[in-house]
Amino acid sequence: MKKIENIKLFLFDLDGTILDSLKIWNDIDLLFFKNHNLIMGEDYHIAIAPLTLEETATYTKNTYKLDIDEEQIMKEWSDLAIKEYAENVNLKKGVKEFLDYLKNKNVHLAIATSCNEEMFKPCLERYGIVSYFEHFYTSQNLKINKSNTNFFKEILNEYKIEPDQILFFEDSLASMKCAKSLGFNVVAVMDKKWEKQKEEIIASSDDQIEDFSQFILNR
Repeated sequence: MKKIENIKLFLFDLDGTILDSLKIWNDIDLLFFKNHNLIMGEDYHIAIAPLTLEETATYTKNTYKLDIDEEQIMKEWSDLAIKEYAENVNLKKGVKEFLDYLKNKNVHLAIATSCNEEMFKPCLERYGIVSYFEHFYTSQNLKINKSNTNFFKEILNEYKIEPDQILFFEDSLASMKCAKSLGFNVVAVMDKKWEKQKEEIIASSDDQIEDFSQFILNR
């Protein structure tokens, strides 16, 4: 992996990476399935990890034969999620300190996420860091999911820098593979939720951390 002083763009995923929000989404999903008298499949979260919200709604509707449309599914999720992000989702350990450190350097910071802005921005505003980021690349805005290399090509086109001048922090295997295939430096933020994919995640990333205090101490 390129030395940190040679990185021009620090690119961050949100859920499970800088936001400790995976449990929130798990709780939302469990409540949604309970409300519709369904049993969640064991690999549901692995299947939906790289999908946009719209694609997740379609996948859920088709897989579980729901008799409501995608718009209603997304509304139910959004109603539950917006309140949680605004009030209960926290930053992961070491994130604020690392962002404060980068803010004083001559580097670019941006977000790359499948989450919608209306959900996550109130959380970033609560921590006073929304202004740290120049761009918020979302699957909704780009109309591309993060398991598609075109998502990351859009970022390259915007910044017009070399792929190895980007350091991408991510917890989802599919997005790591896309970014890595283009030449990005990838740091995997490990989580027990992805234990089944651990070996593949390690193979698809340049470095692995459990929280950002580890990354700071190792540099």
